[in-house]
Amino acid sequence: MNNQVNLTDEDKEELKLLLNSPSLKIARELKEELITTYNSNITASGGMRTIKKRLISARVMFSSVADTIDSHIDEICNYFNHRTTSGVTEGI
Repeated sequence: MNNQVNLTDEDKEELKLLLNSPSLKIARELKEELITTYNSNITASGGMRTIKKRLISARVMFSSVADTIDSHIDEICNYFNHRTTSGVTEGI
């Protein structure tokens, strides 16, 4: 799913239809909050606190995803230290 700023008018119309589903609407809101967190200028500990707050909400409907994120929270929050990921390496 694209970020809100990258959506075309057609994408926005499709999204509006999809967001009639409460669970999809909540999932999208959580995704947007996570992107905002990653794009903010905060420390690793600040990022961890913010993500853990989001996990409380996410756990209600998406418990297995929240559990996975929680089990890797240290590695995920290392991103905030250097603003890099191992995505390219993992892709190889």
